[in-house]
Amino acid sequence: VQYLYGKLKKVDSSVNSREELVMYTGTIVNTVLPGGLGTVSFTTLKGNSGTYPCRSEDPALRIEQGRAVKLLRFEKEIAVVEPEDILEEKYR
Repeated sequence: VQYLYGKLKKVDSSVNSREELVMYTGTIVNTVLPGGLGTVSFTTLKGNSGTYPCRSEDPALRIEQGRAVKLLRFEKEIAVVEPEDILEEKYR
């Protein structure tokens, strides 16, 4: 786990401020396993991009590679995300 966290922590982040990404739509680059970490990529309206280690807001949720997610917040260096269509899933 520490090895994986170290690898994920070294991801590119050329976005000026992480706070500007809150509620942006990103794309999962590496699948987020339940209770685990993955990687998410964001591109701002200015064209800046960044890739960050992430985890799901719901620790029981698996988020597949390529799925669109919303950034809720950062907890230290980890982006906390949820699937963009999470409400649709809950109310099907």
